[in-house]
Amino acid sequence: MSRDFRKSQSSHKIGEISAELGTTKSISPPPIIIINPTGKILSISLSAKEKLDEAGKDISSSGDSIYSLFSHDSSSNFKNIFQKVLYNFSEEIYQSNWGEEEVNLKLTPVFDQNFLVKKIQISIEESLPISDGGGKRFHKILEQSLDIICTLDDKGVFRDVSSASYRILGYKPQELVGRKYLDFLYPEDMEVSTLNELAIRSGQEKNYLTNRFIHKDGTLVPIIWSAKWDEDENLMFCIGKDASEIREIELRSQEERSMLKAIIDNIPDYIFVIDQDHKTILTNKKFYSDYLGKNSEEETLGLRPVDYFPVEEGLEIMEDNSRIMKSGIPVLNRRDAVYDHKGKKDIILLTKVPFKDENGKVNGLVGIARNITDSYNLEKEQKFVSRLITALGKSESLSSAFSKTLKLISKFLNFESAEAWEIGYDKSILLKSADYKGFSTLKNTDFSKGEGLPGITWKSGKVQVWQDLENDARFIRKEEILEKKLNLGIGIPIIFKEEVIAALTFFGRREKHIELKSKAILKRLAYQISNDVQRKMTENRLNDLFLHSTNLIAVVGMDGYLKKVNPAFTRIFGYAEAYLLTTPFTEFLHPDEKETAISRLKEVAAGLSPKPFQNRCLTHSGEWKWISWTPSLLIEKGIVHVFGMDVTPIKTINLELLKYKNIIESSKDGIGLYSVGTGDVFLNNAFKETLEYEEDELLGEGALEKVYVDKELAYQIYKILISGNYWEGDLQLRNKSGKLLDFYFSGGPIYNRKGELIALFAIHTDISERKRYEVTLKEYGGRIENILESITDGFFSLTPTWEVTYWNKAAENLLGVSREEILGKELWNYFPEAKALLFYSKYEEAMRKNIKVTFEEYFEPLATWFEVNVYPKVDGLSVYFKDITGRKKFDSEIKLARDRFELVARASREAVYDWNISTNLLEWSESYYEVYGFPKISPEKTLQQWELNIHKHDRENVVKKLNASLKSSDEVWNCEYRLIQPDKKIAVVRERGFIIRDENGEAIRMIGSLQDITQLTQNERALEELNHELEKHSRELAVSNAELEQFAYIASHDLQEPLRMVTGFLTQLQRKYDDQLDDKARQYIHFATDGAVRMRQIILDLLDYSRVGKLKYNYEIIDLNLLVNDIIKLHYNLIQDTKTIIEINDLPIIKAALTPLQRVLSNLITNSIKYSKEEVSPVIKISVIEQAKEWEIIVTDNGIGINELFYDKIFVIFQRLHSRDDYSGTGIGLAICKKIVENHGGKIWVVSQEGVGSSFHFTIPKHF
Repeated sequence: MSRDFRKSQSSHKIGEISAELGTTKSISPPPIIIINPTGKILSISLSAKEKLDEAGKDISSSGDSIYSLFSHDSSSNFKNIFQKVLYNFSEEIYQSNWGEEEVNLKLTPVFDQNFLVKKIQISIEESLPISDGGGKRFHKILEQSLDIICTLDDKGVFRDVSSASYRILGYKPQELVGRKYLDFLYPEDMEVSTLNELAIRSGQEKNYLTNRFIHKDGTLVPIIWSAKWDEDENLMFCIGKDASEIREIELRSQEERSMLKAIIDNIPDYIFVIDQDHKTILTNKKFYSDYLGKNSEEETLGLRPVDYFPVEEGLEIMEDNSRIMKSGIPVLNRRDAVYDHKGKKDIILLTKVPFKDENGKVNGLVGIARNITDSYNLEKEQKFVSRLITALGKSESLSSAFSKTLKLISKFLNFESAEAWEIGYDKSILLKSADYKGFSTLKNTDFSKGEGLPGITWKSGKVQVWQDLENDARFIRKEEILEKKLNLGIGIPIIFKEEVIAALTFFGRREKHIELKSKAILKRLAYQISNDVQRKMTENRLNDLFLHSTNLIAVVGMDGYLKKVNPAFTRIFGYAEAYLLTTPFTEFLHPDEKETAISRLKEVAAGLSPKPFQNRCLTHSGEWKWISWTPSLLIEKGIVHVFGMDVTPIKTINLELLKYKNIIESSKDGIGLYSVGTGDVFLNNAFKETLEYEEDELLGEGALEKVYVDKELAYQIYKILISGNYWEGDLQLRNKSGKLLDFYFSGGPIYNRKGELIALFAIHTDISERKRYEVTLKEYGGRIENILESITDGFFSLTPTWEVTYWNKAAENLLGVSREEILGKELWNYFPEAKALLFYSKYEEAMRKNIKVTFEEYFEPLATWFEVNVYPKVDGLSVYFKDITGRKKFDSEIKLARDRFELVARASREAVYDWNISTNLLEWSESYYEVYGFPKISPEKTLQQWELNIHKHDRENVVKKLNASLKSSDEVWNCEYRLIQPDKKIAVVRERGFIIRDENGEAIRMIGSLQDITQLTQNERALEELNHELEKHSRELAVSNAELEQFAYIASHDLQEPLRMVTGFLTQLQRKYDDQLDDKARQYIHFATDGAVRMRQIILDLLDYSRVGKLKYNYEIIDLNLLVNDIIKLHYNLIQDTKTIIEINDLPIIKAALTPLQRVLSNLITNSIKYSKEEVSPVIKISVIEQAKEWEIIVTDNGIGINELFYDKIFVIFQRLHSRDDYSGTGIGLAICKKIVENHGGKIWVVSQEGVGSSFHFTIPKHF
């Protein structure tokens, strides 16, 4: 509420206090009744009680309804007056006949701190009889009224007017008397007022009539009228009340309600409010529209759940709501499944909170539900992905992995059939790897790229959804589809590092997948399992390589035995695998090379770089074979991998090469020879000097990459030469120093006399000088092309007939068409959609008018915004363009964010701002002006105003910190400072701004909020003071506790001395005078002595108890087995006498304080013996459970047991469950045990059953 009720509230408060005082015995208490807004009587003054008794009104006490004072007819009239006071905040008078007496009931509203009606005060006033003197008094009373009291004749002319007319309308009574009221009425209200006048004159009583009068100063004054026509007087008696403040309150209230409704309707959650009868009293748009399918909130008001849900479901909801309202306990974030008006199932987080009035009575329930269907489905999906990955990992082969994957996905998404396709090694064909309820025909077990659903999925690399398989020409296997009545097919590519490695196809019925959610889910599943599929494929192919390789692969142990060999060993050497693995591998090595082979393996095992070596190995037939070995270290210690190749046929090739070496040594060209059999390299001196490499530096893998700049070309040349063909051409080499060298290459194969390929030759002729000339010639033409190719904007040129003559790399990337594809072709043939857009018209305009044209346009096929600059030239057009989609999206997001910020600001009353740093324009949300009271000014001056409003002592520091954040790379700026408001009040604020930067890191925009933390700062200060007080009290308490412990210790010592004297003298008395004492005297002496002994024992126990808390524990390693055995020896006689059996499990070694722990276990064991059952041997079991951070020690017995009501009592000092006659003791033993365990940082408890036995548990933390 925005109206200032402070004055009226003050007067009503006084009335309320007077009424409350009236209930006490005071002098002439006024007759007053106080009621609440529901009509319930809160209090009655004594004089009012007397008035009610005299009138025969039976009101026994507060709590009764005010309506019980009236008859059925008058109760309705009183209710109208009561509602008027309640909702119009006006003071009203109701006339009532109580017996023979007529009384006036004056109703006055009393407001709370929020200016809402809290109570209503009813003053009982007697109607004074009219007499000559009374008439004068009554006239004086009327003149004091704040309302206009007047009479009108049948012509509508004022006859009598009270003096309030001057205050309300600015006219004195004499200025109105004799004039028609219509002369002062606002013209728009004349028609309605005239009709009301006629109705009143016809005998109708009219109340709460409103119209507007024109004040003497020309302003409009709204007035609420009550009027009645008197036939005898031929006059209309009227009372008019100034309704300006009430009208203002109504307008503000409507505005606030509208704002609140707008906020609630924009909240994305379902919101509803019901009363105690389950009737809806409020719903937001999300609830009534999306959930119930209604057009407006009004359609839902007054409805109950059974009105918009099936009866059974509605009753269940109402029962749940009743339970919450009855208990007053809210339901928070409960997950429920619901169905909206379309039958769509959603998962929601539901919160229901009962709302109460000021007296704590529940009046209804507020419900808020958040739709979490998407996150719930994603959670299910992630769990399913975990199952998939687990299944893939446990599968032994790729085929079984795919089979499990297809089965799981098909069942999860309700598909009838599925297939998995693996891309072949040469990447030219798809091979079926597995299926789930697949097609029975043997045809089409493989597909080429772009063929059928699998092939098109492979080629496109995108999800394929075919919804009409029987009529889709692309689908090949129609017989199976028709037989299984399947019409939907979905192809999913498995992509790893931007390359399709496999494809999955799923088949089902279209009617089961109407929304096609399966497409999105399958796409996500394929992405998440791609790594695991790739790993499984790699494992599968490595296994194939191991099994089917023609070369030797082995795992060698440094203990001298082969650990694993591939089938090539058996094939080449002729031994069985078992023989190879059980015979020392040195048995197969030639004596001349044995030492070298073992040395090489040891070097690798020691972590040195592997070096290849060759040796002869013995076959099963007795033949020696030359094997070239390459070792590789495994992660496992003492294990080496070796790869071998049979080189026996080519070992003789080196002799053939010797004759070529002598010939090429004298050549000035760089010449190299490569031995095909051994991999050896020979370079002539000229080539060595050029390359700066020695021959042994160019052996093995990577040699080509060291020397040849274009690695791909080098490998292509190698393949050509090794296949027996020749190659010539220009290429570049890089020497050891990194210098690039240009050569003309000429190379080919070398054969022996038998026609066998034994080597490759390569002749390198220096062409550096020629290359320099060629570069110079190309330099000028290349500069322009380099510029066009290096810019990030797209560029192309067109002829007057739209033929493309140039197309740079950026154009290829932006438009997705290669240069080779479009050069020489007409532009519009490739982009026909663009012809209907601005592109064609603007290009045509630039060419026709010979002018530069700039425009922006959206190209839907590429979903991209372009900024285009077109320049005319002699032979056509030059077109520059760039992608501005990001900028467009950013501008749109900024606008959306600004709208959202405004809404959030209005809801949270936080001031939100948008500062364009580039233009220095600062815009604030409405909340800034509403909360802090600053006047609105133009955005150009807002930044300066903000800086001036900062407290002078904070201003320099705030501006300095802001500038520092803008110049740094910070993304967020936080600051707290004081703000001077227009009314000179100081507000402490917390500002948080998010800095937006351009690609160069420069700050271009900042969006943030301002939060008023004045109250929070005050609270923090108060909290600091409170903490200081608590610390002070804590120190005082520690000192007090120390003094108390010292007192207990000293007192227990001092108390023992008189007890020893009492015991000693009683013993001497009995010994000396025993023959003179009778049995009764001896019994008394026994009681006194026994009591003193027990008292001394209690003091000793109390002393022990106090010591437990003061002793400093020394922790040490304790073997619990030895400790328990020591306790058994200590109580040996007791154990033997009671025939106790003690069972000990294998107990651990722990760290604890030895003596205190021994006391705990000793106490628990002796207690188990003490509280054993008669004629039953005690059985005590001691065991330990190891927890993550503690040891749990358990002592279990078969004794008398303990009722669970006394579980806590037994650990309290001096608390006993049995009499001393039944069981001895002081009741302090378990209290000491509890204190010892807690000093260790553990806890102790008992689990027991009467008649069965007890288990005492206590814990000792491991960190001790």
